Amino acid sequence: MMGLRECFTLAVNFDSGIANVNEKLEKLKAENSLERGLEVASALLALLGNIELKSAEEVIDTGLLKLPNSERQDPWFQQHPWMRGERSAFELLDSAVIPVQAKFYWVQKGGNAIVAGAVHFTKNWEDHDFTRTDDFKIGIDFFLMPDASSVLVVLSNRGNLRVLEISEKLTNTQREILQVWHALQEVTDRAQLHNALWESFRLQSVNTKFYDGISDSFNELLVHLKHMSKPEEEAKLFASRLLGRLIFIWFLRKMKIIDETINYFDSASTDQGAYYRSRLERLFFGTLNTPTDDRSPFPDGTLDLHTPYLNGGLFSPRDDDWVGEESLTFPVAFFTRLYEHFNNFNFTTDESTPEYEQVAIDPEMLGRVFESLLASQVESTGAQARKAKGAFYTPREVVAFMCKESVRAHLERIAPEDERLRHSISKLLDTTDQDWVIAGSNSLRDIPADLRPIISGALNGIKSIDPACGSGAFPLGLLQLLCKIQLRLDPRLDVYKLKLSILQNNIFGVDIEPMAVEISRLRSWLSLVVEEANSKVIEPLPNLEFNFVCANSLVPLKSEHLLTDTTFQEKLERYRLQYFSATSPKRKAELQSKYMASISPDLLDAFDERAKQLKTFNPFDAQHSASFFDPKHMFGHSLFDVVIGNPPYEVLEGAHWKEFASEIRTIPSYRYGLGGRLNLYRLFIERSWQLLGEGGVLTFIVPSTLIADKSASGVRKMFRNEGTLDFLIEFPEKERVFQSVTQATTIFKFVRTKTSRSFKLSVGLNSAALPPLEYAELA
Repeated sequence: MMGLRECFTLAVNFDSGIANVNEKLEKLKAENSLERGLEVASALLALLGNIELKSAEEVIDTGLLKLPNSERQDPWFQQHPWMRGERSAFELLDSAVIPVQAKFYWVQKGGNAIVAGAVHFTKNWEDHDFTRTDDFKIGIDFFLMPDASSVLVVLSNRGNLRVLEISEKLTNTQREILQVWHALQEVTDRAQLHNALWESFRLQSVNTKFYDGISDSFNELLVHLKHMSKPEEEAKLFASRLLGRLIFIWFLRKMKIIDETINYFDSASTDQGAYYRSRLERLFFGTLNTPTDDRSPFPDGTLDLHTPYLNGGLFSPRDDDWVGEESLTFPVAFFTRLYEHFNNFNFTTDESTPEYEQVAIDPEMLGRVFESLLASQVESTGAQARKAKGAFYTPREVVAFMCKESVRAHLERIAPEDERLRHSISKLLDTTDQDWVIAGSNSLRDIPADLRPIISGALNGIKSIDPACGSGAFPLGLLQLLCKIQLRLDPRLDVYKLKLSILQNNIFGVDIEPMAVEISRLRSWLSLVVEEANSKVIEPLPNLEFNFVCANSLVPLKSEHLLTDTTFQEKLERYRLQYFSATSPKRKAELQSKYMASISPDLLDAFDERAKQLKTFNPFDAQHSASFFDPKHMFGHSLFDVVIGNPPYEVLEGAHWKEFASEIRTIPSYRYGLGGRLNLYRLFIERSWQLLGEGGVLTFIVPSTLIADKSASGVRKMFRNEGTLDFLIEFPEKERVFQSVTQATTIFKFVRTKTSRSFKLSVGLNSAALPPLEYAELA
């Protein structure tokens, strides 16, 4: 055991090392340059032990890294400061003391694909099974961003990357990571060293700490508001919306599009209620929700013309925002403590993927936070609210797989027997970012020119829906995937316009929870903002009221009658299209009035039940759920090519489910999901099958009771009678997908097409499929 004196010495050395890193970061902030970036990287490496490191000048002069296929990689990197024709790519360390090789790159433009490609220029210990020998060293790669304001630290493991961005000053989380590095000074075993480094970049622990702080703030504010006699549901929505807005703004601050000369976040000098009204209400409603020409100055004469008008509705005042209410108070130092918590973490606007995971708070964290907040709320029955509704946040690996397989099925419909098409689809979907970027233009050459517009057209026409979208994991997963494939087919596309088109035409979501719908829209807006080429000219965001609606997906609209009128539907569609891109507050209000007047059920009083349902739907009020879901009425589309998601798992029993269960049993369209004790996931499967067009694909992750439980026999009959069950992927209890669910789960893909007698079964995402099984084995 280490003695007390040695422990103290180690701590002092660590603090000295951290001070050295922060000193180098200060210099980088003051002087964005290659030399200062190299000094930051060297200071980080010094924490690994007593190793000799070259000065920045020596690295530039003597550490030039020769790259394979150099002409292809030329556009990736900044030019060498003085060697004509050479790139800023350097060997920073190849140590005889520790088994580490470090490389340093200054890139011309950011991007996950370039980072993934450059990491694998030289073979390192962690790359493959055959490299895990003493002949290879562990790779640590550093990337200086184009403006030389920050440094990425990148670790690899069999092609997957974990990335840490360092800038300005180390956060508490980054200090904790580097403390692990410092403790590895005596470790020379490659497997032990790499495992410790890799695990130090584990995102889950970062997410957990961030969520814990947000959860504490949410619950503290909720209790405070309830003590103020605010209605509980309104208090929940206010607290969640406030936290969502502020997290969103922290991402905007990362992009440097909030005017920092105005003290929006100086909350320590005043009463928290007065601070909220004078600063945050002004930022939310008077700035981000107000065109610059319509803004009024602060009392001191300051006028914010820098922060953009965002539109979209995120910062539109709601009834339960209690705008200007003098009696609205907050816990002591509430915002000061919340901002301190935010500042303990690095924020990144890049969405992490299974291949590229950044150790930072990324946009997906918005979904994780608010799904978890829903799960933390306790209902009067004593059950956790979101658990009672059976919803859980789906891991990104599962989301990515399900999205990919759904899009594959959609594209293969074009010509099922065409091997060229199948090969092209596999190339587009299965090639990693690393391999695609390394191959360069050769990647696209493998896709026949005559097939490219056909595939692109099929993607342009896809209609997808998640009928229980939660906080948007699957819609956003599809957005990222569709965008990536289109860019592979045509790299010249404008990413912002592409995402805007996908959001408007291809992605739809429904959830019964108002908070979930708001967060789905928020994540969609953030995915657009990060693609703005010029952060000084941010386009107003689209209105997503007709892409994500708050409704009960399981209850259809009664009868058809007047809503089948073609002229009527064309008028609604015209309003939807106009409203999506409307930015003027006056124009938005005008279109809202016209739309609501058109769908008013006053003319349908003869159809009482239908009229009652219609009166519950107001797309511009996401605070209340419609009692029904009708895709034609709400989205303008009756059927979909892809239905995807993680439906709730819950048996409809107990007093709080009695009325709803009785209603479900009377709905004529339910034939397969009934039987035994009703379970929400079975009902969602049948309802989703009803939403599929011919050839459409349904991909869900559900409990494994689907496979053998007697009450699920109706759904298995649906698989036999109504199309083709392509595969089942089983996750045993010991390989839990969801932390809160102990039971086994299953992913299935079902295609509404001609029936088939067999399907594939496998265990886990990476296992080989077992021999085809007959449907009889799913009786």
